[in-house]
Amino acid sequence: MTESPTPRIPWPRILGEGTVIVMSILLAFALDAAWDTRNERAARKAALVELRSELQESRTLLEVTLSRVDFDLQALRTMLANPEAVIQRTDPGAYGDVVEAVFRPNTADDNATGIEAVLADPRLRDLQDDRIRSATTAWQQHRSEVVERGTTIVQAETSTLELLALDPAVQRLFAGYDGAVPDEVEWKNPIDAETLRRLAESPEVRAIMARKALQAQAQREQTQELYTATGVLIAEVDRVLVGR
Repeated sequence: MTESPTPRIPWPRILGEGTVIVMSILLAFALDAAWDTRNERAARKAALVELRSELQESRTLLEVTLSRVDFDLQALRTMLANPEAVIQRTDPGAYGDVVEAVFRPNTADDNATGIEAVLADPRLRDLQDDRIRSATTAWQQHRSEVVERGTTIVQAETSTLELLALDPAVQRLFAGYDGAVPDEVEWKNPIDAETLRRLAESPEVRAIMARKALQAQAQREQTQELYTATGVLIAEVDRVLVGR
């Protein structure tokens, strides 16, 4: 009885097919990884675009703040040094603006909430860029200083306005004035030259103006630093966007 020959194992074909299967799996993993990387980059870019938009809005708001503080500083310093010059050079319809420079709190809207929300976005969590990290840290530091200064100014402003409640002549300027910071100044009567003179001659008001001028100068310097830091962060975001 003749024995059947042992079938030969087709190793070359098995190895070839196995190699194709392995390569197909590796290729699928590579494509998935490439797709994930592409999606991550697209998401990160979208977050950076949003961050740039929020930063630009902040710069615009800070420009408004700087302009207002400059007006307040000029009005306060001139009222202290030469109130008659203010009366002569200012249009009577703008006398109220001069008085508001004395009373209004030196606060600012810098859109920080929108910026901080984007900075906390998970899409930016893994952004490995030392220059953006450094610029972000500088922005956060300057922002913190402005917040601290703004809080101090509001507290001081409340105290000075409560002090003014002791002066009936000043108190009568406000509609419904109760010693607290008014949300909006409402003049019972138009502010005239005589009102400005009385304010400029009041020792209490002059003390307030002197203190307010120092506060406004400090706020201007810190706001300018925040404005500059915001511009630096915008430039770094633009650099990364162009690089990507």
